[in-house]
Order: sequence, then C-alpha cells, then structure tokens
Amino acid sequence: MIWYAGLSVIIALIYVNQIRFLVRGWKSIQCWIEPPDYKPTAFVTVLVCARNEENAIQDCLQSLQNQSYPQHLFEIILMDNHSTDSTIALAKELGIPQLRIEDLSKVLDEGKTLKKEAISYGLNLAKGEWILITDADCIAPTDWISASISFAEGSGKKVVAGPVEIIPSTTFLGKYQQIDMAGLMIATGGGLHTGSLLSANGANLVYHRDTLKELPAVIDSSRFASGDDIFLIQAIHQKDPEIVSFLKSREAIITTKALSTWYEFFSQRRRWASKANHLPHRGTRWINGVVLANACLICAHLIMAIFANKWYAVLLAVHLMIKALADEQLLKQGKYFFEIEHDWKQLIFNTIFNPLYITLAGLSVLVKPGYRWKGRNVR
Repeated sequence: MIWYAGLSVIIALIYVNQIRFLVRGWKSIQCWIEPPDYKPTAFVTVLVCARNEENAIQDCLQSLQNQSYPQHLFEIILMDNHSTDSTIALAKELGIPQLRIEDLSKVLDEGKTLKKEAISYGLNLAKGEWILITDADCIAPTDWISASISFAEGSGKKVVAGPVEIIPSTTFLGKYQQIDMAGLMIATGGGLHTGSLLSANGANLVYHRDTLKELPAVIDSSRFASGDDIFLIQAIHQKDPEIVSFLKSREAIITTKALSTWYEFFSQRRRWASKANHLPHRGTRWINGVVLANACLICAHLIMAIFANKWYAVLLAVHLMIKALADEQLLKQGKYFFEIEHDWKQLIFNTIFNPLYITLAGLSVLVKPGYRWKGRNVR
C-alpha cells in the first residue's frame, strides 16, 4: 500500500501544480474593454453549422441579427447539415437580410458530411476578412462581433478563442455543467495564454481568413468526427504561437443550454475524450493525461476501500480533499468571471462526480472509440 499511496501523492501534487499554473495564466490575462472610439471597417462572416436544431435555430439567428456591429459589415451563413426537421424552414421564416442558407444535402453526401466538412464548405463561400464560428444552439450577446473583432484587430491576433457559458439551470446536472464549463473556460484561457494547454470551444471562435487559407488540411475529418476547434488551434499555434489568444471579455460570452439527460452528457464527454491522445501538442496531452490519471486513482481508492481495506477510504478522503481545494481555485475564477452563485452542495457533488465521469469517459473511448453524435454513429 505504501508504493500505491506514494504514487497517489505524486499524481495529486502534479495535478495541483497544473491547476495552479492554469489559474495564474488566467489571472495574467487582461480583460478586454472595447475602445470607445472603435470604428468597425472589416467585413465579417459568421458561420453557423446546424443539424436538426429546430428548437434553437431562431433564437440563435435572431441574436446574430441583433448585433451592434454595423449590419452592412457582416453576413451570416447557415450550413444546414442534412437536417430532417424544420430547421431550414424556421430559419427562412425570420427573413434576415444578411442570412445565407446552404442546404448541404444538395451538394454533399450525408454519410461523409460532419461539422468539419460543413465548416470547410462554408469557408469557401465566406466573403469576410474575419470568420466567426458558433453553433446553432447558442446565443450571442449583442456586442459579440464587435468585441471579438476589436480585440483581434487591437491585439494583432489572428486566431481568438472566446468564452462559452452554460445557461443557469435548476437541475443538478444543469448546475454541474454550468460550473464545470466555467472551470474549463478558465483552464482554456490560462492554457492558451501560457501555451501549456491549447484548447478551445467550437461555439466561440474567431479566425482571420488568410490564416485559414494557409492551413486547409487541418480541417480534414478522415480520423475524427469532431475536433475542428482544437486541432485547428494547435496547428496554427505550432506554426505561429504569437497569433493565438483568448478573449477575456464578458461582452463576448456565448451562451448555450445545458444537456438535459445524463446520456447526452456522457456522450458529449466521450466525444471530447476521443481525440485527447491524438492531439499534436504535447503539453495538452500531458495535462489531459494528468487529469485522467488523477481521476482514475480516486476511483481506484473507492473500489479498494469497498473490496479490500478500509484504510483506502482514508486515502480516498485525502485525495478528494486535495483535488477539491485545487479545483476550487479554478472554479472561483470561473464563478467570478461568469457571475455564478456559490453553492456548497453543488461543489461537493462536483468534487465526487468529476473523477467518476472523467474515468468512465476516458477509459471507455480506449475500449470502444466510436460514439453517437447528432443521430450518427461516428468516431
């Protein structure tokens, strides 16, 4: 048991150090405030990928129509990926002048068309100097385009990852996702700022058109159905790390609803985990590995405490406390930035549930890489 306890201490301390480093990275990012004299001149294309989003598409498009950015300086391209519901009809019903709807079922084969192909097709149609990407189940704040472009132009960055927030929910699962996403965004921002963790959320991304033209191959989906965000970020960072950044601004927070069922949640996390070991950036793979190893050990403590020796319960309690204290530093920053109310019951639940789902998702994709996404069985 001594060597096992020693290994647990080492992994726990490495985990704590990684979290502290990401938090310091986040704190060192300056909040962006759009200059009062900013005058937009660049034409922007907003790409929205949709598949069977009839319950969300109108709210999404209306939020884009209501942007403070000059109406004549942006277009919206909706790429409908073989929807079988009323997504297209509801989008047309809005009558948005800047909206262009592309029915991909008329030009691309359904079995070979996933989000990456939809984005690639949309990029060929885009007229904008800047490309903003979001999802059809998301809502953009009024100043999203303006804050994103003013930051990109003002900072000289060509690739910008923006914050994403889960809309507050009354369910335990919904609250968990809200707090968990807040923590992920702090890690994303801190990681991009320091170059230690290169990640992003595909619901809020900004690219300069010329940057994308230089890297057409990274949006290839021959191996993975998802990953258009993180693979692209890492490929660009590898070429020129100085042009990649995170936008720390409340005016740029994209919001989306929490997943409603545990099955949907677990499927999403399996999708995220499916590409973790195949990322080109070593630092990101290292941090992902530390997070998984830490979670697996906590789960192992629980199993050993039940079936082997009661002393493993003590190790479990200590390990959980160390993880909780480290995570709280991350989540405290997330709660402050996203203005989330503190809930100790939720924090206790998150502390216990987090290593369980990470272990299950991480190990399950090793056993069975495939998963179901948007009604399709993919990898």
